[in-house]
Amino acid sequence: MKNEHKIILVKSIIALSGILLVLTLVIGITSEIQVVGTKSYYFYKNLSLIILLSFFLSGTIMMILMWKIDIRPQKTKSEKYKIKTTNYNDLKKYLFEAALDDGYESRGTFKTDKYSIDYVLKNKLGESYIIVLLNLDELTEDIYKEYKDNYFEKFGSNLLNTNQVKVTNNIHVTYIICVDRVTKTFSQYTESNVKQYWGRFNLPVGVSFASGTLYISTQQDGLFKGRYKKLVKNFKGYIKNQLFIEK
Repeated sequence: MKNEHKIILVKSIIALSGILLVLTLVIGITSEIQVVGTKSYYFYKNLSLIILLSFFLSGTIMMILMWKIDIRPQKTKSEKYKIKTTNYNDLKKYLFEAALDDGYESRGTFKTDKYSIDYVLKNKLGESYIIVLLNLDELTEDIYKEYKDNYFEKFGSNLLNTNQVKVTNNIHVTYIICVDRVTKTFSQYTESNVKQYWGRFNLPVGVSFASGTLYISTQQDGLFKGRYKKLVKNFKGYIKNQLFIEK
């Protein structure tokens, strides 16, 4: 189903639920003014019950569709900043030192045959915070697919299996993908509307060393936008001295 058809479907269910809600109120009030025991009394009582059940059914379907179907814009404009850092190692050193000063407790590296992930993390009161760094020549479609489908599931599973984070924690991850060349796939990564999930929150960031540009993906509408804003604020705090900020 095309995205515009999904949007029409969700909006139609929302409209239907609204109509049924109004009818439920109108018929309910009408039934209350009927004489008890008359045919009209029982008619409006039964009709009120049918409409009420229909409202709950449509409302349930509406909630499921709104959870399953993302009707927000698929593409957004990322925040862009010129960055002073010109190479991956310097960026990693500066960023991780700032994070460790802010209470991040450990750092590590996770490797696959396609990429290597450097990371730091901290756990505090049921909350896990992870900063992930990848250094690539370019963001290929297969690596982007691993991010888009499951947010690098192998890496996440490794953190859980080695007890670095608990599955019951709220997990916040800042993904920073650094490239030497900007490609269409990289632009898809930085310009896709950020989506949050229950207990799993993320902030995608991109860095192009060729152009000296840092990209912070944006979240337009959707759930847990406050969590997104907090991740952005924290990240900017760590990296602020490495950015050219216009005054």
